[in-house]
Amino acid sequence: MADGGTGNEPGSRPWDVVLRLRDVHKSYPLGPVHVDVLKGVDLAVRRGELLSIMGPSGCGKSTLMNIAGLLDRPTKGSCILKGGDAARMSDDERTAMRNAHIGFVFQSFHLLPRLTAAQNAGLPLVYRGAPDGEIRERAAEALDRVGMADRGGHLPNQLSGGQQQRVALARALVGEPAVVLADEPTGALDPATGDEVMAMFEALCGGRDVAVIVVTHSAEVAARCHRQTRMAQGLLVEAPTAESTAAGGHEGTVP
Repeated sequence: MADGGTGNEPGSRPWDVVLRLRDVHKSYPLGPVHVDVLKGVDLAVRRGELLSIMGPSGCGKSTLMNIAGLLDRPTKGSCILKGGDAARMSDDERTAMRNAHIGFVFQSFHLLPRLTAAQNAGLPLVYRGAPDGEIRERAAEALDRVGMADRGGHLPNQLSGGQQQRVALARALVGEPAVVLADEPTGALDPATGDEVMAMFEALCGGRDVAVIVVTHSAEVAARCHRQTRMAQGLLVEAPTAESTAAGGHEGTVP
């Protein structure tokens, strides 16, 4: 498949690329000098893949996630999603692309406290301008998908941390994204609840519905992913795993 393909074309293989970063650099001005945070990152993520990114604080993980999530632009390089290079899009085009094809899950959930679980789950569709009936129906389906069908009317402060993270995952999935970016999704959870969240990610990827990228400090969480990568000196490095080899032997960089 050509670079930037969606992975949804007729006859496409289940591990086709949905997100591709090529030679991504990011620099920030610091007084009279520029600090190079990313120094030529290459990454190809395939549909149905569960990928972890590890590394110490300040290594560039958040910068990389912001670029992959179309929240920031690279100083140099390309970020290709659904056949389009987001680095060359206008702000409005990137916002529309992000809302249509990317879901986010955060460590601290980021649920709006005055909205019910169902209303929080439906927010991405509100931003798209979807009809109210469609929003209610799809939010209910997303909550059911994460085992929260009976909590749709509850406010966040009426839910446990694990339940709030499930609602956050429903919100990420309600728009049927190509990629879910999860930033320390188990960091605020007890081990048992964190295991449940990872099991949901595994189920999503096992069904080839979506690619999931997990930023984590936990070696245990990373070990559950198909591929484990690490940020080091502004680059993304990777060790092959049994899962990635079985999936086709692909590494972090795909020609």
